[in-house]
Amino acid sequence: MDKKTILFVDDDFLEHKKFERALKKSDNPELSIESFNDGSEALKWLESNKHAPPQLIILDLNMPLMNGLELLELVKQDHYLKRIPVVILTTSKNPKDIEQAHLLQAAGYIVKPNSNVQYQDTIQLITQYWMTSQSVA
Repeated sequence: MDKKTILFVDDDFLEHKKFERALKKSDNPELSIESFNDGSEALKWLESNKHAPPQLIILDLNMPLMNGLELLELVKQDHYLKRIPVVILTTSKNPKDIEQAHLLQAAGYIVKPNSNVQYQDTIQLITQYWMTSQSVA
């Protein structure tokens, strides 16, 4: 059984823990997580792992050094990375952020749910859909 990797990028430590907990509850042993606190760290990892890219990137927008939209733009400009689906998971409801994410070819834009149950359900829906999708090279 091949591991399927999700790249999770968010500057909030608690978000990392919530995400990991939600994935554990999905009980899918095929999934592994690569977590980063900002876009520049994630980009370095992506560039050094082009031979084995993640199947999905889940990305926050508001981060230091390199924000989510900047990382999304660089991923979509890269010949090897551009086919990876990128789902924005953020607190921002700003219409300009939503429009920019879609213009940069985000696969989805989801505002983080407030309740832990809704958050867990959201993460499970995202991962179930993208991990079973055959659209990724």
